[in-house]
Amino acid sequence: KIRFNGFSALSEKALKKIEGKKGYEVIEMRYLQRKKTVENGKQVEEVYTFEEIADILGGQQGYNENLNEKTVRNYKNALVRDMAIFLFGSDAV
Repeated sequence: KIRFNGFSALSEKALKKIEGKKGYEVIEMRYLQRKKTVENGKQVEEVYTFEEIADILGGQQGYNENLNEKTVRNYKNALVRDMAIFLFGSDAV
């Protein structure tokens, strides 16, 4: 389970609203998780790219085997829009 460090209670509620929707894993990977790599002997945390997310999710968890970057971005945009409406009302769109 991912902890929402630094998020307000309202932000956590908005995340919970979208938690069961298709594409939620995209939000988790892009904004809540970091990939760990080693550069010059130091461990570095980086944000997953949309291409990396497509490669990881493709063919699993109900996603098409040919999942592409554009589809991943569409999932992200739709879910961020849903969160914005929850947080700010219909003026958010």
